[in-house]
Amino acid sequence: MTPNVSTVIFAIADGLRLYSAGKRVYVKKTLARSMPLPLLSGVKVNRLSAKRWFRGEIGQAIVKENHRIALLLKKTSLNPVEESELIELYVAAFLQFETELPDEFRLAPGPSIEEVQSFITIR
Repeated sequence: MTPNVSTVIFAIADGLRLYSAGKRVYVKKTLARSMPLPLLSGVKVNRLSAKRWFRGEIGQAIVKENHRIALLLKKTSLNPVEESELIELYVAAFLQFETELPDEFRLAPGPSIEEVQSFITIR
């Protein structure tokens, strides 16, 4: 091989190694990031609306089956993490069980309340 050909092959091999290393770092950093659960855009949800809904007919049936929600509802004051958890569980339950939603809120099926609870537990 002439010096020019060996230099080109060396450059290509090193370029591939560099690309591979960059890809591994990108994947590693992506997996390390936290994954926040999205809420519907434009919808204001707070702890009070969640508590009100869970005290309704559909919500009471869910509370009977889910001890974590019952515990959060019994507390008089929630820390920010618990409040966030209650809101996330409320949004998941609301989208799963409410049948008469306005057209702008009809979405593709999202995670069930059990899946949301497992996401929160994993964090």
